[in-house]
Amino acid sequence: MPAKSFTLAAAQVEPVYHDKEGTLDKTCRYIEQAGRDGADIVVFPETYFPGYPYWRGSVSISRWTDLMVDLQKNSLHVDDEAIEILGEAVAEADLTLVLGTNEISDRQGSETLYNSLFYFDNTGELMGRHRKLMPTHEERAIWGRGDPSSLATYETDSADSAASSAMRTT
Repeated sequence: MPAKSFTLAAAQVEPVYHDKEGTLDKTCRYIEQAGRDGADIVVFPETYFPGYPYWRGSVSISRWTDLMVDLQKNSLHVDDEAIEILGEAVAEADLTLVLGTNEISDRQGSETLYNSLFYFDNTGELMGRHRKLMPTHEERAIWGRGDPSSLATYETDSADSAASSAMRTT
């Protein structure tokens, strides 16, 4: 019989803005803490990794360009070593992770960024990602459009099988 409850941790923390290594270290510490506190799932906010581009629309074009390049350099890629490190932290904590991230495209030659969610199961495996389907208004200058192929439901082996129902994307 499926469990009737699970423990969800909402990580309301700020990243180490535009610092991939610093954000990775901080994220792993919060994953470890959530595991120690008994969380079955921990969720980080939209574009947590490596930060939301609040600077858009408020700086000169040359500064905007520099910040955009910096954002791309510090964003995650599905084949990034950071994914393995996050996976190890998730497996050690024995929880499911939903990580809001700026994702650099895995398409050869593309520098497109996506506003994505990465889903890790409790073994640390990256189960999949969901790219925001339609960035709104000014967001379109930063992120590309996702597509429906990333809409999925993920089964998990979390201690409480109710966690599986929380892994649906919309």
